[in-house]
Amino acid sequence: DVPTGMKNPTSGNLNIMFNGIYAAQNKQSFLFNGEEVETSGNPTAHVILRGGVNEYGKNIPNYYYDNVLDTIDQYEKMGLQNPFIVVDTNHDN
Repeated sequence: DVPTGMKNPTSGNLNIMFNGIYAAQNKQSFLFNGEEVETSGNPTAHVILRGGVNEYGKNIPNYYYDNVLDTIDQYEKMGLQNPFIVVDTNHDN
């Protein structure tokens, strides 16, 4: 498996990112070239915190200690594997 990072959207909503990690870490079935195929899931899918933008267009970072603790808490609540966190320092984070 290749480690695959999921970024939060610029809204800052972490739930969307965690739903992507959940989907990536679990088996998926889909059609490919007319055949049904199944993936085994990727247990190395992980968080990339990229910051966000509030309703006024102001950049809001999400790399502070409390943000990281909230991210760890969400990993635990969802029972996800390999709770890795990468902080993307682009996007004014």
